[in-house]
Amino acid sequence: MAARPSPRTGRRRTTWVVAVALTLAVVGVVISMLLGDDEKTAPTPSASASASATPTGVAEEQPAATPDETAEPTGTREDPFAAGDPVVTGGWTTTIGETDVDAWPALSAELNDVELTELAPPDGTSYVVAPMTVTFADGVPANLGSFEVSYVGASGTGYAVIGSTCRLALDDSFPTSDVYEEPEVTGRVCTDVPTADAPGGTWRVALNIYDDSTSSASKDYEGYVATD
Repeated sequence: MAARPSPRTGRRRTTWVVAVALTLAVVGVVISMLLGDDEKTAPTPSASASASATPTGVAEEQPAATPDETAEPTGTREDPFAAGDPVVTGGWTTTIGETDVDAWPALSAELNDVELTELAPPDGTSYVVAPMTVTFADGVPANLGSFEVSYVGASGTGYAVIGSTCRLALDDSFPTSDVYEEPEVTGRVCTDVPTADAPGGTWRVALNIYDDSTSSASKDYEGYVATD
C-alpha cells in the first residue's frame, strides 16, 4: 500500500509556490516602472529644432551686403579729399599739399624791409598758402585761368587766389600763363583770409571741362581738399 504525503508537506509546497509567485509579480512591477520612467525622461527632438538644424560643416548663408547709397562721395566740402590726394577729372589731375593757414611769419623771413612793408597782409588777415601740382595731357594748357582755385573759410566764404596780394610775396607762385609743353606744373597758391576764418577751411578746385568732339558742350566740376 502506497504511503500518503503528510498534510504538512503539502502546505509547505503551497506556501513556497505562493511566495515565488508574489516575488515574480513584485519584480515585474518594478521593471515596468523603471522602463516607464526611461521612456518619460528620454528627450525627443522637436519638429522646429529638426528643421532649423544646420548640417555639420555647412555654414549658414548670410544675406549679401548692400552698399550705402546715401553716403556722400569723397571730395565734397563736408567730406573733402585729404591734403596730397589727387583730384582727378576730365584727364586733369590736381594735387594740393598741406596748407599753412598763417604763412606770413615764414614768408617774411625771406623779405627785405621794403617788401615787409609793401607785402604784409592787411590788418586782421592771414596769408593761406599751399603747394599745388597739376598734371595734364600734351597740348592742353594748365594755368590758374583753366582752374578756378579758391579757399573756402570755415564760415563758408570763398577767397579767390588770383588778385591776392599774397601772390606777390611768393617766389614760386603757380603760373598764370598758359603752359603747353610741360607735362606737369607746380607752384604755390595763396590768398589772404580773415584770421578768424582761416583755420578749418578747404580748398575749392573748379574746372570747366569741354567736349573736344563738339567744342561746345561742357560740364562743371568742383572738388574740395582739406588743409591737412
